Amino acid sequence: MGTSLPATVPQADPALSQVVKLILHFGQHKKAVGAGFIFSCGAKTWLATTFHNLSGGISPMARFRDRAQPRPVMVDIVHQGKSVARFSPYAKGKSLFQVHPDPCGIGGCDVATLELETLAEHKTDGAHNTLFWTLPGLDTTTCGAPDCDGYALVSDMFLPTGHDALVFGYPGGYDYRDHPIGVSCKIAAQAGDVEPCLLLSGHTTSGCSGAPVIAREFGGYFSLSSDGLKKRRPDTALVDQWLGLYSGRLENTGPGQQPHNTQIGVVWSALTAQEVARDGVRDRIG
Repeated sequence: MGTSLPATVPQADPALSQVVKLILHFGQHKKAVGAGFIFSCGAKTWLATTFHNLSGGISPMARFRDRAQPRPVMVDIVHQGKSVARFSPYAKGKSLFQVHPDPCGIGGCDVATLELETLAEHKTDGAHNTLFWTLPGLDTTTCGAPDCDGYALVSDMFLPTGHDALVFGYPGGYDYRDHPIGVSCKIAAQAGDVEPCLLLSGHTTSGCSGAPVIAREFGGYFSLSSDGLKKRRPDTALVDQWLGLYSGRLENTGPGQQPHNTQIGVVWSALTAQEVARDGVRDRIG
């Protein structure tokens, strides 16, 4: 007998519409590219990205442990090729965004969240009626794509080490026809909900910082229960689980060793991002 295919498939990739490019302007024609995405928490909609994108490249440990000052940066939010907002992350001595209440205590949490309602005060000209302001968030059951038949978002996917994951960012600053690029990775280490972050193995580059990380399966997915491994929703063409927010590569800074980059990337979990949105605090300067 042949294998039956799902009856319908999504007409567009549901994850892509929720991702934005961050163009970081440092003055004198110096700029960099990062990523961000929309998610929901506590009946509010949020933009999530890395803290170091909004602090001008200052890491959470440098900022909150060593008291390094943020570098001035102007952030341009680009959605599907169009600028929708432009803002300075700090104003009147405090940040517009939220950070973890104890970023050093959980290992230097590199997550920042900004309410979409606050970001709306910084809309660019002509961006008032764009799709961006009505996005539901990639963690919702409605994806915002023209046709989401054949798509499911789940939270119980079996995710052993070696499972595929996609980092939807802008590697090297590039996009594909105004959309993010999915960088293929593998789960390298994770401990379920116990740890605030997990590790990926893959060739991620600059431009991916702040990108959402998605585990994806096709034609249903596997879930582990007390009865063993089960195949679920076999008639669903595309199944996603949001894993978290990509921060950057793991650096080796042990005693007597020179810091260097690895091919292992750090991902702050979806639960950590939600914690920042729910319980986060503003960074204050001075």
